[in-house]
Amino acid sequence: MGGVLDSSFTVELTTMTSQLDHGSLPEPDSPPSRAQTLKMVRRVLAGDSQAGTELVHHSGGRVLAMVMFYMGRSIRRRFDPEDLAQEVWMEIFRALQLGKGPTVSFGAWVRTIVRRRLARLASRSRPFPASASDLDPGGNEEGGWQPTSEGTLPLVRSYRREAIARLVEVVESLPERHQKVWTRYWFEEQKVRQIAEQLNLSSQRVREELRRANRAVRRHFQGEPSTDPGDWSRRR
Repeated sequence: MGGVLDSSFTVELTTMTSQLDHGSLPEPDSPPSRAQTLKMVRRVLAGDSQAGTELVHHSGGRVLAMVMFYMGRSIRRRFDPEDLAQEVWMEIFRALQLGKGPTVSFGAWVRTIVRRRLARLASRSRPFPASASDLDPGGNEEGGWQPTSEGTLPLVRSYRREAIARLVEVVESLPERHQKVWTRYWFEEQKVRQIAEQLNLSSQRVREELRRANRAVRRHFQGEPSTDPGDWSRRR
C-alpha cells in the first residue's frame, strides 16, 4: 500500500500548525474533516460499497489514535492496539450494514464502541493474536463488512504506527482537562458546543483549553525534521 490515505487527520493537524506558527487562532467550531466523515458514513448507510473503503482510508489513523488513547499505557502493554482497532472497525461496519450509524458525530459514536470493546478485555485470559490477520473481518452471519479491496485488510495502515503512538503519548502527558477537550475535538471530531455541554463548560472556555492543548502538543514536535504534522503520520 502506498500513499497518504489518512489525509483528513494529517491535513487538519497541518492547518493547526500553520495557525499556531502564525498566531492565527481561534480554532474553527469543529475539525474540517467532520462534514466529510459524516458524508462518507451516509454513503455507507446508503449501500455505497466504495464508501466503506474510503471511510477506513479517511479515518484509519484517527481511530487507531482513539483506541490507543482509551486503552492507556498498561493495557497497551498487554494487548495490540491495531488488533483492537480492527475489531472496532468490524463492529462499525456491522452496525452500518444494519442501518445503524451516527448522525451527529462519527468519532463520539466510535468512542462508545471502543469503550465497549475495552470492557470486554476484562474477560479475556490472553492477549490478542499476534497478527490482526488472525481475525475474521467478515462474511459471517452477523453481516461482517466485505472490503472492496484487499489493501484494507487486516487494517488500512495509512499511517506510521509509531508516529501515532508518539502523538498519543504526548496527549497523555497533558493535564486531564486538556486531554478531554483535545481528544474530543481532534480524535472524535466533535463541535466546540458539544464538548462544552459534555464537560459543563462555556464554549469560550473550551476554545481556550483547546488553544492551550494545541500549543502544548505542538511544542513536543518542535524538533521534528519537518514542521508539517502530516509527516508525523505518513508511512515511510
